[in-house]
Amino acid sequence: MSYWREASSIILLTRSPNINSSFKVLCLKRSNLNSFLPNVTVFPGGTTEKSDSSLEWINIIPAHNKLELNLNIVGYNDEPVLKLIQDNEKNSISKDFSLRIAAIRETFEESGILLCRKRSNSNINTSFKCSHLEIEQISSWRKLVQNDASKFIDLCYQNNCYPNISALFFWSNWLSPPVVKSKFDTKFFIAIVNSPTFVTPDGIETSYASWNTPDEILSKFELGEEILVTPQFYELLRLKRFISIEALIKFIPKRIGQGCEQIIPKIIVVKDGILTLLPGDGKYKNLEDALQIYYDADKNLKDFDTTVMHRIHVTDRYLPIKLIINNYTSKHGHIVPFTKIYRSNL
Repeated sequence: MSYWREASSIILLTRSPNINSSFKVLCLKRSNLNSFLPNVTVFPGGTTEKSDSSLEWINIIPAHNKLELNLNIVGYNDEPVLKLIQDNEKNSISKDFSLRIAAIRETFEESGILLCRKRSNSNINTSFKCSHLEIEQISSWRKLVQNDASKFIDLCYQNNCYPNISALFFWSNWLSPPVVKSKFDTKFFIAIVNSPTFVTPDGIETSYASWNTPDEILSKFELGEEILVTPQFYELLRLKRFISIEALIKFIPKRIGQGCEQIIPKIIVVKDGILTLLPGDGKYKNLEDALQIYYDADKNLKDFDTTVMHRIHVTDRYLPIKLIINNYTSKHGHIVPFTKIYRSNL
C-alpha cells in the first residue's frame, strides 16, 4: 500500500466588521499554474517538511514541555486508526508540534500572515486567539521560506520569535480517497485572529486571497463561481452552524481531548452518478473498505439509500455537489454540518 503524504492546514477565522455577519474565513484560490487542484478555493496549508519536526524547535518555543497540544485521532467506531503516513524520524519532535509548525509555516508562505509571537511574550496561549507578527524584511523572509522550509527556523532565531502553536485547535482529519492521484492525510486546525489581516497571494501557488463569511463562499459555490473540494465544502457547512465567533469559542473547549474521527471517503460509482460515503453512513463499512472503490453500472444512487445517511453527491472529478445527512449524529462531540447547500451550475 502506498503511503499518503502528510499535510497540515489552518482554518483561520476573524471577527467580521459587519455586525450582521458572524465571522470571516481566510480562503485562498490555488493558481492555475498548479498541476494539482488548479483554481480551487482552499484554506491555507500544505505538506509537511523535515524541518518542521527538527529538534531546533525545542530551543525556539518557550516552555515547550508545558504545552498541552491535542492531536487525538480516533478510528471508525473507535477502532484503531488506519496508519497511512510515516512516523516522524527518530530524534525529532512529536507530530502534535510539527503539524502545527507546518500549518503556520505554510500559511506564511501562501498568504503572508505570520502567526508568531515574540519570545519576550512567553506566557502560554490557551485562548485559540493569535495575531500576525510584523517583522523586518518580511517579504524577503517569505521568499526564503518558500524556497527552503528550513529557513523558517532561521526566521524565528533572527527575529527572536516562535510559531504560536498553542493557538491552533485540532479540528478535523481528512484523507484523500484512493481514486485521486495525489493523496494527502490532512490535519485541519482552527485559529482566530482579532481582525482581518492584509493578505497577499504568493502568485505561484495562490492567485487570490480574501476574507469571506461561510455564507459568502458557499453562495459563490452554489452559483458555480467557486470550486471547493470535499473537506473545505464540509467544514464550511460545519462552520455555518455557528451564529457568532463567540459561539465557536465557547464550543471549542468542550471538545478538547475528545478527538477527531479519521475520515476516509468511500467512493461509490454507479449508473447515474458518484457518491462519497462518510463514516457513520449506513452503507459505510470500515476504513479498510473505504480504500476500495465500488463500481456497479447496473445500480443507481437510490439503491444505496439507507436509514442513516452521511454522504456527498460528487461530480466525475470528485468535486462536491450536495451533502446529504439523514439521522446522522456526529461523533466525539463535533457538530453536524448545515445541509441546504448544493451546486446548481455544473
